[in-house]
Amino acid sequence: MNTLNYLIYPFHTLLVFISVVGYGHVLNRVLKIDNNLLNLKNLIFIKGLFFIGIILGLLNLFFAINNNLSIAVIIIGLLLYFLLSKSNLLRFHELKLIFFILIFSSIFSIFSGVSDDFGYHLEIINNYKSENLFEIEHGRRTSYNNFWLFLNSIFIVDYFSSTYFTIGSILYSIAVYDTYKLFKKSIKNKNFYVGIFSLFLLIFLLGVLNNFKDFGTDVPGFILLSYIFFFLLYKSFDVKENYTNEELFIILILACTAFVLKITNTLIFLYLLIIFLNLKFSKINFLKLLIPLTIIVIWFFQNINISGCLIWPIEITCFKNNTLAVKESYLIESFAKGDINTSISVENFSWIQTWFNNHFNKIIETYLLFIILILLPVIYFLIKSKKNNLNFSSIINNKLSYFLLLFIILISNCIWFLIAPAYRFGFFYNLSLITFLVIPFWTFIYIEFKDSISKYSRFILIIILLYFCLENILKYNWYFKRYDTWPPIINGKLINRNKS
Repeated sequence: MNTLNYLIYPFHTLLVFISVVGYGHVLNRVLKIDNNLLNLKNLIFIKGLFFIGIILGLLNLFFAINNNLSIAVIIIGLLLYFLLSKSNLLRFHELKLIFFILIFSSIFSIFSGVSDDFGYHLEIINNYKSENLFEIEHGRRTSYNNFWLFLNSIFIVDYFSSTYFTIGSILYSIAVYDTYKLFKKSIKNKNFYVGIFSLFLLIFLLGVLNNFKDFGTDVPGFILLSYIFFFLLYKSFDVKENYTNEELFIILILACTAFVLKITNTLIFLYLLIIFLNLKFSKINFLKLLIPLTIIVIWFFQNINISGCLIWPIEITCFKNNTLAVKESYLIESFAKGDINTSISVENFSWIQTWFNNHFNKIIETYLLFIILILLPVIYFLIKSKKNNLNFSSIINNKLSYFLLLFIILISNCIWFLIAPAYRFGFFYNLSLITFLVIPFWTFIYIEFKDSISKYSRFILIIILLYFCLENILKYNWYFKRYDTWPPIINGKLINRNKS
């Protein structure tokens, strides 16, 4: 079985990718949204996940998402792809993407180990694999009902435990592919805001989020929010154009899907204010834009049936289990504010010292090297520049939109810090703040010192890619010191064979 897992993994990865893209083509055809302004391959994959999530969310009312249903979903998606795709797999650019996904996802996820949260994630997935929605019972951890785990259950064929890792590694691999392509294309076209953010995001993906063990349920939402940020930067600063109905639809799919993946992603709707403040409402098809809300409605219905709350464990949304929800909310907030024993007061600001003692080191560990890498050229080239009268506002493109979006980013970071300041709940907001402050300076550098900063960017990317490969090669030895088989899942149960 262990050998079969190695053989099945790339085969399953290929089939799932093509299948999900097939469902994405259906959504494009039905709703006429075949618009890909930035040529991002992940958008069709995400639209496919969105569509599958809605269909299977309805089917789960009556059926468990067992292996037979999972196989049927994959086969139907394959048929849809070959019927509806405008291209075919024999075209070079399609083969190149598929080859990249197979190689990169294998490096990323094989022998990655499992996180501390994987045990209860597995329990949630197994609930969907064995029961319909009305049969799933409320449980302290399982009631979180993360929609990413629901999507995972759709594509898992639990005869082969390697299939538990497929969908996440595909999403991550395409994100790396998209981000690199967008960086090259945008810098060439002098779309510096989206191009520079793409570079920063690629460094962060490869240098920080480089281990599938830590992928969890946080990184998928982070990727979706980053794609929204691509659109915001491109339309607000690089081309300064109004949004089409199709683009708004895609952004709302990303935002609504990110919301059901993790409620801490809710703050992305603040970012969308910069879009709606500049819309020409007479040209907007508002009825069509309600469709993305469908996935939230389905998720709410799931939550009510499992926990009795629209959003567990937010007590104000509960119709029952209110006392348990209050207790669980306190445990989460207390842990996020720094107390591993969850016994501190969270009502005032006395927790800040505890947070600094227990969480601040993680923040520094995560961002310090990243910040150094993106600030080094700023310091060097600004000193080298002969423009002594340079000031911050002179290098900002579209000042009104810049300061409005910066204000929104600051507000979202403040809300994160005051409510749930654990790193994994806010790293998109943290990263957007760090990068957005630096982007104008990098824009100036690309204009004034293009050859030098291009060499620096290439050098950093090569180093970060080598670091990514080294980290994921060394994990093989790390893995085998702890487990005897990959993955450490047998018959839907986590096998803990820690030998250290």
